[in-house]
Amino acid sequence: MFYTLLGKLTQAPPGALGENDRLRAKILAVLLVAAIPMTGLQVATNVGPESLKVVVWVVHLVLWLVYGLNRSRYFLLAPYLLVLLCLSLPFSAVVAGVEMVFFLHWQAISLLPAGLFLTPRRAFLVYLANLALLFGFFAASLSLLELRDQILFLSCVYVCVYLSAKVILEDRRDLRQKRAELAERALQQAQTQTLLETSNRRLAVAQETAHLAMLELDLETLEVFWSEEFLFLLGLEDHHAPPSLQFFYDQIPEPARTQVQSAINDVVQEIRYAYILTHPIRTPSGRVNHVENKGRLVFGPGGKPTHLLLCLYEVTELVQVESQLRATIEDLERANRTKTVLLANMSHELRTPLNGIIGMTQLALEGHLEEVQREMLNGSLGASRELLGILNALLDLAQLESGHLKLQPKVMDLAEELKPLASVYEGLAKGKGLSFDCEIDPRLSVACIGDSGQIREIAAKLLENSLKFTSKGSFGLKVSCGGVEGDQLLLLLEVWDTGPGIDPERLEYLSSPFTQGEEGFTRRFGGLGLGLPLVVRLVRLMGGEMCLRSQLGQGSRFKVALALDLAEHQPAPVWAPISKQPLRILVVEDNPLSQKLLLKMLGKVGVEVGLAKNGLEALEKGSTESYDLVLMDLQMPVMDGFEATRQIRLGRAKDPKVPVVALTANDSQEDRAKAQSAGVDAFLAKPLEREQLFEVLRRFCPHKL
Repeated sequence: MFYTLLGKLTQAPPGALGENDRLRAKILAVLLVAAIPMTGLQVATNVGPESLKVVVWVVHLVLWLVYGLNRSRYFLLAPYLLVLLCLSLPFSAVVAGVEMVFFLHWQAISLLPAGLFLTPRRAFLVYLANLALLFGFFAASLSLLELRDQILFLSCVYVCVYLSAKVILEDRRDLRQKRAELAERALQQAQTQTLLETSNRRLAVAQETAHLAMLELDLETLEVFWSEEFLFLLGLEDHHAPPSLQFFYDQIPEPARTQVQSAINDVVQEIRYAYILTHPIRTPSGRVNHVENKGRLVFGPGGKPTHLLLCLYEVTELVQVESQLRATIEDLERANRTKTVLLANMSHELRTPLNGIIGMTQLALEGHLEEVQREMLNGSLGASRELLGILNALLDLAQLESGHLKLQPKVMDLAEELKPLASVYEGLAKGKGLSFDCEIDPRLSVACIGDSGQIREIAAKLLENSLKFTSKGSFGLKVSCGGVEGDQLLLLLEVWDTGPGIDPERLEYLSSPFTQGEEGFTRRFGGLGLGLPLVVRLVRLMGGEMCLRSQLGQGSRFKVALALDLAEHQPAPVWAPISKQPLRILVVEDNPLSQKLLLKMLGKVGVEVGLAKNGLEALEKGSTESYDLVLMDLQMPVMDGFEATRQIRLGRAKDPKVPVVALTANDSQEDRAKAQSAGVDAFLAKPLEREQLFEVLRRFCPHKL
């Protein structure tokens, strides 16, 4: 303890000692000061010569061995031992007194910078008193000694004074260095504190500006800290209660509270390291805000988690906007569903009479007619088909925009699929006085997999567009193979014309429905502007690309690129004419005109036809008679075609496996899916084309044709 205390007294920087050390230092100082008159008394009376020598030896050895354990203080030990060994008893006592004075002098100087018990003024007075006592002992000692001893004594005193001064100066230099280091450290701490305060101030301003609240949980002490912005977010600006995690939980209404607690517990248990939640939070005023809550672990040295940090950002306005957006989307979806239902009803109501008009006109044209009658019927048939084309375009565009139109890929021969289209437009071009060029790459006569109907639709719409806007000159179709890569073939379809062309500034509007190149085009050429928008959407649906090059007065050129899968086998050959073998078909149709049309179409090829007006009648006939095929209208009173087909498959007909072909005026994906789930085998869209009807018959009844 003595060594530790003295080490602290002489080496500790100012302000580094505790209260107990200061008290012990004061006691030590009092004892050392009290030793001065005791030493003087020993010198004056020369009491106990041998015992004093022994005591001085022991005291000084213990004192200097314990206290002088650094290199500089060993220099002070040798002269004192030399004095004690060489001089007489009285002189040893004198030297002991002189040494004690030096020791007290040293302590006064050492205690002065530490500021333990001496003010600067008092320390200076003690220093002067020590000097006075020192010179007094010098005088007393010199008067008792002979000349030889005086010289030796003065030499020893000189050595002691020199070495003591050297050590004191070294200590003072060390002390100044320590003070400089301490001052530098204090300056660094002040700068660090300033930077920390600046950083905290900036962080607080940033959190306030961004409305970012923060909550921090110490995982070891479970202490919670939250920022002022956190209280502001909770509406608790005047809240002075200690922070707690439970208080935060209490502000969250159920069921979000359970979700937040579960997420925080998972993070604390290191099941996961972070989470992001959006949940409501309730303020004392009753207002409910929404916040985005991000929580994560903070890791300390060694990778051990030390804190849980929660950052909360108010997103009330965003949640409200999202809610309004969802409501708007729901309204739009509701309106879209209404539009889809309207279009479906319109399709059914328009296609059904068109089916009768087109079918009856075709049958009439097969009879013996005068030239004028044939011309009028052809005009009626053309107008009906044009109306059907507009209706189909409207329905297809509506289905494309709603995402309900699905592709129906099948094995096909591209060349054979497009040749009839070329024949049709060749005749239309002659009727308008135009030249039509068609070039189909023979390499396309391979089996491919794709939606042939939609490919024909793309080509037909582009050709129809060129035919409409070209008043003189020519237009044409070029279909080529862009190459084969792996199991895919690149189809290049190009339509060109010498029409008026399109202003480049108007090209971007052509993909918008009901828009043409310019307003005058609609008045001059007519039309709804549905062709190109439909083509653009069909090409996108098939994963292809389309480009248009056009200039005013120089015509237009449309290019479409489609990737088609190659089939492993060739498509079935084109069907041969129907034979006269007996074939029994049950027609289930509620529309009288459609009934007559089907009866005449089938009767011309010798088919025996049974007729039912609704699904219930069809079940009654099917349970008593056998049929090779059923043509089933889907929309009928009493029992529709969906339920009738389902009952047939359940065994309410003599042949539950009889092929059922749906007749539908609403050729939508929903109706197709619903019919297929009921057991329908194929579909025929109204208005019926005789060739399509016969192709279906040959497909399902080849043994009787």
